[in-house]
Amino acid sequence: MDKRLRSSLLRADPDRTKKNETGTGAFPAHDAACMVQSNRSRILPLLRPIRVSVIVLARRARAPEIRLHMTPTSITGGCYCGTVRFQAAQVPLYRTNCHCANCRRAIGAQSVAWITVNRPNFRFEKGSPKKYRTETSAWRTFCDSCGTSLTYERDSRPDEIDITTGSLDHPEAFPPTKDFYPEEKLPWVPLINMIKE
Repeated sequence: MDKRLRSSLLRADPDRTKKNETGTGAFPAHDAACMVQSNRSRILPLLRPIRVSVIVLARRARAPEIRLHMTPTSITGGCYCGTVRFQAAQVPLYRTNCHCANCRRAIGAQSVAWITVNRPNFRFEKGSPKKYRTETSAWRTFCDSCGTSLTYERDSRPDEIDITTGSLDHPEAFPPTKDFYPEEKLPWVPLINMIKE
């Protein structure tokens, strides 16, 4: 029998040493089982802190892995036909919804959702989009095969590039948090703060 268990049992009932003395200091198997059962309420509390510690350590060991999945470090997307594919290796700087007439006409929508990342962290992985210089001196790119609008760049922001949220593989993960040019919005299009209210 384990010495620690025998010591616990002796403390619980010292008379057992007299009732079960065999010369070797061992308990009969059936008598020890009865003693464990009768003193279960005394032994279990000693084991609970150990079990709690194991659970806490296990959770701490898994924590970094959980945080890794919750923090996106790569954003992918592409055009409708798949000719052009891109990747952005960072969390967006901004998530906006633009209501300017220029964006609405260029993309053919009532408003346009964008995410913004640093230009060095963005690259086209497949295909080469067509570039178009707008009247506002901005560069817009789109797929030359299917027409999907992809990016927007301005000389006034050389270190940043805007990507159409609708062209992302998972646009649902990047909802807009701010409206741009709300004064130019169509009267039947709500603003983000109006939707939240």
